[in-house]
Amino acid sequence: MSPESGLLLMEAVPAITAAIYRNARPQGSETRAELAHDAICQAARMVESCESRGRPVIPVSVAYYAVQASKTGRRFHSNGSSCAMSERAMAQGRSCLVSTVERIAPSSPDGLSFGDVIADPRPDPATAAATNLDWQEVESRLDARTREVVTATAFGEPGRSIAARLKVTPAMIVHLKRKAAAVLQQAWGCAGLEDALIPEPAWRRRVA
Repeated sequence: MSPESGLLLMEAVPAITAAIYRNARPQGSETRAELAHDAICQAARMVESCESRGRPVIPVSVAYYAVQASKTGRRFHSNGSSCAMSERAMAQGRSCLVSTVERIAPSSPDGLSFGDVIADPRPDPATAAATNLDWQEVESRLDARTREVVTATAFGEPGRSIAARLKVTPAMIVHLKRKAAAVLQQAWGCAGLEDALIPEPAWRRRVA
């Protein structure tokens, strides 16, 4: 692009920016500032095309066509509408962008989001490995009887049943649970215990 054509493009920039902020509708996660920058890039390409073909560059016309292209969903990087993520497909109403944290049904008691539905319930390998390391550290601080009480409690065995199997009193089982709880709190802190006690959503149990 020659310096003369660059000056003509700069004359079109204020009109493009004003029209984009006034009339254009961003698609998906776009902002109006990004849309204005994209329209200016499209205008620069138009100016360069006119110059290469020997046609006169008219700033008003360049601004008009750049804004119209932006309003129809055309972008500097893509003009197609076959991709569901393209702005032109969204402008034509053929696709839309949905936040993964947005609730699917506001009246739902579970408060499901799109991310909850598509998320894999299994922990990722890094989280599982970290959990195993944390638990091994806690186990090393507990004696064999306390570990047995914690394991049985985790599997839902009642305290009286554990006491009868270990041949101790129910009061001793309560004491061992409190002992284990103190070790867990010391190792993981209150926040870690709260995370461990969060119940699984009912909808996920039904899906499984």
